[in-house]
Amino acid sequence: MTSIENALSRTVLELSDYGEAAEALNLRWQLAIDTLYRLLSSDLLYIPALKADDSSTMNPAALDYIKSLARHDPFSSDVEETSHWYLWDISATDRCHSLIEKYGIRDLPQGELSQGLVTALHGLFAENQVAWSDYPLIARSTDQ
Repeated sequence: MTSIENALSRTVLELSDYGEAAEALNLRWQLAIDTLYRLLSSDLLYIPALKADDSSTMNPAALDYIKSLARHDPFSSDVEETSHWYLWDISATDRCHSLIEKYGIRDLPQGELSQGLVTALHGLFAENQVAWSDYPLIARSTDQ
């Protein structure tokens, strides 16, 4: 388990100190950015309004959208700031639906994790050069 996965396993509610809570929110923000990027890069999610004709590459507009999320805090109380997270609908691809069926995700009790799916995702991410690591793929930034 990477240090990012370790840090994210602690919930914000478990953190007593404001600095630790803020750090946890920043880690969650970074995880959201990187996870969306991994899922889009691995052809598991797509943005229907930005669907590329060539499904073998991510549409540059989708990458620009993910980069914009790195500049807009999803936990901000400012509506202008959080609205960027709701600009586009994001949908599952056929590949994603196939994995859901293959690993019986719909039949799992809530909160249970499919080790088969986790292994498959690790493989897909590595295959698409977006493997899990302690380093951000697209670093969050508070600079506008």
